[in-house]
Formats: sequence, C-alpha cells, structure tokens
Amino acid sequence: MPITSTPSRPAAQVSNKPARSTAPALALNHLRQTFIVSLWGGFLLVVACVGFIGMFGLDSAWTWTYVVIYFTCVHSTLVMFGMFGLSKAMAGQTWRYPLIGPAIEPDQR
Repeated sequence: MPITSTPSRPAAQVSNKPARSTAPALALNHLRQTFIVSLWGGFLLVVACVGFIGMFGLDSAWTWTYVVIYFTCVHSTLVMFGMFGLSKAMAGQTWRYPLIGPAIEPDQR
C-alpha cells in the first residue's frame, strides 16, 4: 500500500490575498503600534547610550552606570507598555503608546 501525503489545506481553501487585506483593523493597529514603537525604542536606546559614551568616555565607570540604569528603566517601561497594549488587544480595544506611538487611524477606532 503506497504512502501518500495529503496537503494540510485543500486547494479550494488556499487564498492568494495578502494577509493585510484580510486582517481585522484592530490587529493591524496593534501590529503597526508595536513595530513603530520597537523602532523608536531601539533608536532612543542606541542614541542615549552613544551619548553617554560620548560624554564620559569608555573608561569611566559613570558611563556604564548611566547606560545600565537608562537601558533598564527605559526598556522596562517599554515592556510594561507593550504588555498593557497586549492586554488591550486581547480585550478587543484599540490602544496607542504614549508619546512615541503613531496616531490611530479613524477606521481602526
């Protein structure tokens, strides 16, 4: 008896539409918020750390004190906002990150 593999989805169910056109507006809002805030957060962390290194030099203990404290505080804050945004998404509500979050589109409210 020959062994044949069956496709996981029948050919009639395969869609050629991009996922963006079929995704709910709420999901697109949260994905957009998360992506843009991740870019901003990474940029701010790199700029601040480079600034501390530029001000104090690599050899100063104060450089690493400021870098570690800044990274810990800012990163923890962004993680907490991300968890809050995830809880809003799971509750079916829109949410915007404070200060660095992009504006919510009117059709996504």
